[in-house]
Amino acid sequence: MPSEISSTDTVPLDEESYYPEVDNNIWSNVQKAPGWNTAEFNEKTVFDQMYDEVIRTYYPDAVDVAAEGRQILKLFRRWKSVTERFVQHVLHNSENLDDPIQANLDWDAEGGGEAIIRPIQEKTGSNISYFQTPSAEGKFNIFPDETAGDDVSFTPTENEQALIILGYVEFANPGNAVFDFTQAKVNDSIGARRPFYIRNAIDFHDTLKVAERHRGPLLVEPGDEIDIDANVIQTDTKTGLFPVGVEVVRADHPTFPAILD
Repeated sequence: MPSEISSTDTVPLDEESYYPEVDNNIWSNVQKAPGWNTAEFNEKTVFDQMYDEVIRTYYPDAVDVAAEGRQILKLFRRWKSVTERFVQHVLHNSENLDDPIQANLDWDAEGGGEAIIRPIQEKTGSNISYFQTPSAEGKFNIFPDETAGDDVSFTPTENEQALIILGYVEFANPGNAVFDFTQAKVNDSIGARRPFYIRNAIDFHDTLKVAERHRGPLLVEPGDEIDIDANVIQTDTKTGLFPVGVEVVRADHPTFPAILD
C-alpha cells in the first residue's frame, strides 16, 4: 500500500520561516541544486520509491494505521520536498558544494557513480548505537554514542555520505523519558542549536515515540560534523533515543554493503 505523500502536505521550499535553524548559505546552495537525472532513467521515481521504503523501515504500517505509523508518516510527509532537494544537492550540485557525492540514485547501486538513500542507522558510522543506558545525570552523547568520548562528532565521508535529520525516535522507552532535552551542533554558521525539549514530546504520551524538529531539519553535508548530546534526568534506564532521517551514501562507501556481508 503506498504512503500517499502528496505535494500539498510538504513544507514549501521557499518558506524559509519554516526552518530557522538551517544555515542560510547552505540553504541558498541547496535551492540551486540541479534536478534529477532523466537522461538514462527516471531518478525521481527511484527517489520516491526509496523514500517510501525508508518510511516503512521505521514502521511497516506507516499508512495512518498505528499511532507510531501516523507519526512517522506525518514527519516524512512534511519534509519530503526539503529532503528531496537536499539529496539532489549532495548528489549533483558540484558548482555549489565542495565535496559532492556525484552519483545517481539506483536500486542496484554499485561503484562510485551510484548511490542510495536509507534510514540513519547504527551502520551509518562507528560509535553509533540505537540503545544506551546512562549511569549518571548530566551531559550524555546520543550521536555519536557515549563510547566515542566527550565532544566527539560524526563526520559523513567527503564525496560519499550526507545526512538530513528530521527529528528523533524513542525505540526503547516511550512514555518514560530518560532525557529532558537534547542539543545538536553542526559545524556551520549556526553551530549549536537551541535545546530541543524532548521530554515534553515523549514523557507525557505513552504511545508517542516520534518527536519532530519544527525548527527545520539538520542538514549535514559531506565532510561536515554533527554532534547530538542530551541531558540525563533518569539514570540506569535503557533508552533508544535516536535521530530519525535520511542518509545518502555512495555505493563504494565502506558501510554500504549489507550488514551480513
